[in-house]
Amino acid sequence: MKAKQILAALMGSVCFINIFVPFVSASGDPYESLPSGGTTVVSNEQLISKFGTNGEFDWEKYKTQNIETEKGKTLQIQTKKKVDCSLDLAVPFNVYGDFNAGDVGVISFIARATDSTNNEARIGIIYQQNNDPWDKLFNEEVILTSEWKRFNLPIAVTSDFPASKSEFVFWVGYEPQIIQVADFSIINYKKLINYEDLTGYEMGSYKGRGEDASWRKDALARIEQYRKGDIDITVTDADGYPVKNADVSVNMTRNAFNFGTAVTELLWNTSDTNYSNNDRIKYKGYFNKYFNTAVAEGAMKWDEYNASSGNDADNIVKYLNDNNKKMRGHCLYWDKESWFSLASGNTTSDKKESILNHVKEMVQKYPNVIQWDVINEPVLERYLRNTKSTDFGISFMADIFKTASANTNAKLYLNELNILGKESIQSTKIKDIITELKKNGARVDGLGLETHCGGTPASPEEYYNQLCDLSNYVDELAVTEYDLDVDDEQLAADHLRDMLIVSYSHPKVNSFLIWGFWDKKHWKNNAPLFKSDWTKKAAANVWEELVLNRWVTRENGTTDNNGKFSVRGYLGTYDITVKYDGEEITRKINMDNNSGCSLNINIESEQDVSEAEILASGTEIINNDDLLNQLKNSDGTIGTVNGTDMGEFKYFNKTISNNHYAYQNAFGKCEGIKFEMNSYAGYNKVSDAKISVPINESINDGDICIVTFNAQKYYSPDGLAYVQFALRNDTGRSFSSIVDIGETFGWQTTNEFNKLFAVPIVSDGSYDAGSSFDIYLGFNNYQQGFIGGLTVKNLSTQYSKNQIQKALGIDYDHAQVCGMQITSDGTKITFSSSVESECNLTYAIVLYNDKRLVNVKLLNDVKTDVEAKNLTAAFSEPGKYTVAKVMAFENLSEIRTLCKAARCNK
Repeated sequence: MKAKQILAALMGSVCFINIFVPFVSASGDPYESLPSGGTTVVSNEQLISKFGTNGEFDWEKYKTQNIETEKGKTLQIQTKKKVDCSLDLAVPFNVYGDFNAGDVGVISFIARATDSTNNEARIGIIYQQNNDPWDKLFNEEVILTSEWKRFNLPIAVTSDFPASKSEFVFWVGYEPQIIQVADFSIINYKKLINYEDLTGYEMGSYKGRGEDASWRKDALARIEQYRKGDIDITVTDADGYPVKNADVSVNMTRNAFNFGTAVTELLWNTSDTNYSNNDRIKYKGYFNKYFNTAVAEGAMKWDEYNASSGNDADNIVKYLNDNNKKMRGHCLYWDKESWFSLASGNTTSDKKESILNHVKEMVQKYPNVIQWDVINEPVLERYLRNTKSTDFGISFMADIFKTASANTNAKLYLNELNILGKESIQSTKIKDIITELKKNGARVDGLGLETHCGGTPASPEEYYNQLCDLSNYVDELAVTEYDLDVDDEQLAADHLRDMLIVSYSHPKVNSFLIWGFWDKKHWKNNAPLFKSDWTKKAAANVWEELVLNRWVTRENGTTDNNGKFSVRGYLGTYDITVKYDGEEITRKINMDNNSGCSLNINIESEQDVSEAEILASGTEIINNDDLLNQLKNSDGTIGTVNGTDMGEFKYFNKTISNNHYAYQNAFGKCEGIKFEMNSYAGYNKVSDAKISVPINESINDGDICIVTFNAQKYYSPDGLAYVQFALRNDTGRSFSSIVDIGETFGWQTTNEFNKLFAVPIVSDGSYDAGSSFDIYLGFNNYQQGFIGGLTVKNLSTQYSKNQIQKALGIDYDHAQVCGMQITSDGTKITFSSSVESECNLTYAIVLYNDKRLVNVKLLNDVKTDVEAKNLTAAFSEPGKYTVAKVMAFENLSEIRTLCKAARCNK
């Protein structure tokens, strides 16, 4: 087998298995003598003879000799020069005996280093399948000193490895060194000895699994220290005095830690006949329930991205945005030959430009990705550094990072495999690469840890020690690809539990993502959580217990005599609700570090403010010129926009008139646009008819923004015309109420335009500058009208919701839908009996009881006065719910998903 074939074999299985090896013994150790019995699978003579009988086997990069030492027949190997990867110098051997599931084996040899670099020498050993998928029975490196030492390395056999389909690989490609190996053997003891006798723990288990393991107690103490903070709430009255016995509810809405999974096209694709509709519903439902973060398994990889013209990635991103999930980006560049061939051009300059352009395109297209794997698996997949090192190398890798850094605020990562708690080629070399990248001016924020485990799980304690080591090189760590390929469900559940605990306990780790959660969409067909028929595995219960329950803070209580209520909670985003004497106030807080946070709530001291004060306050984030400039032609006019020329307006035959209009009214000159909707969008397509304008300043979670604008309805066949506003980023959106934009007026006969609207939007998340402010127009048949004089201001938390409601005369729990008035006082809902026409909007009444959704009633099927009265009766029963809201949805599937998650009535 040639060197390239060897490397391909070793790379073929992403999961390298590191075995716990407790017995590295010097002379006199009780394990110096192996147990009797067993079958020799590889002998010392086979090791010696592999390199020929003439005494010397001279290759370009290393020399081997068969010599005699005091230990007998000895293999001596001299590494002549440093190579980029130790697997460059790897030799495969045939094996002469089978290993079957349940067998116990030992690899035994003595070795020393007669010369080494930096006083350190090492060798590596792999026992694996000799063809795809190259699964590993054993994978280990050992460090040698100048003294002879005995190495007895136990093997736990959890699946069959017949001799005809197996091979043993010996590798030495490290720093220049001379090592000697003697008395080598691989012995299969079958079931003559117990694995536990060799290692101290049972086969198919891992070190530290026991319930009383000391490492776990330490980890739980670190979680308490690093992942929690004190939330101190003070409630006062109108005069500033403390209010005792006020009811306080503290509810986490999102953990600050990213608990996620790799996802596929099942989130949106309904055409693949390999999966039933029930599969797609369950896939989306369990994803939404279990995870707050996701990464596209393949859709953002350059080759797959090109194959779908970016559509798969776009659809996954849209789904995550619409469902308020954070996203990792994977990956901008994979350092292997097949990706290098994707770059256009033949010259070095052309190739570099093509790669950098691809990086720039991706990060600009998906601006709200929180972390990008800038380069994937650079240690083994090292085409730039090795094959093309003269023209590319580490300096060009740094250029890839610099290009990403210049075009995104996302954190920038290297992502590397074989991080399993043991020192490996990857864990050693990746530190050198990080160091070199930084020397070349690259910003490397974090390291992504691929933790694909095979038959022997990683030790959590050793994994934590490795996290500590790697954290010296980067500011952030993310467990990006975890799974465990074993048949024992309880073992898998226990290991997931312990890997979650140890990862969550390390202060620099911010994410834990499994590489798929359902067997039928998993690269090993052995996902952590669900079987192919959607039966839960034991590990799913572990995930629910830790991620959905134990590490979520929900507390209720009352203030003490000093008006105080305190909770120690997990880091994340919270809703804090105070109820006292008929008043209720909810505030959002974000506790992102363990120093905690405090919140003062004045339950009765809010003074009335005027509309003028409200409108004069705040920071302007959009003005009317921003709207007009977004739609201007190159000659400065606002012209006709047809069909898909502006893709978001595909339901507009003629979106904007040939020029914008200017009106003089009580508020001064008002410029704006006329919109005409010459086809019917329908309630499933409201969002397709919108104008998007980027905001100029950032908005924080819980801020209140005020949209002021002039508008009039020009024409609508049923007399109804609406507009709605939203803030949007790649993780979600915050909607305003729907607004009826007024009476019809004559465009040609008057320039009077004196209706001013002021509409609040309560921010439901954080929106960076550049996020979208959307104006939704696609509500009704052929509606036409005018919008102008637009200003959007962020009032932050300067005024409360109650103050703004009073000043603007707006009830936040009130909406007008299809001419029907809907009001809620928290205990009952009242509907008017003036339904004017069939409803073409996707609006629903959503009922909560103690923050738990209990019912959703679609309003689109309310057609008559009688039905409206029936709704009033059905939803006027006190005590059934505590919160009632009218909510907007883009389509019916969103409502169905909400209902299925809550198991509500409709």
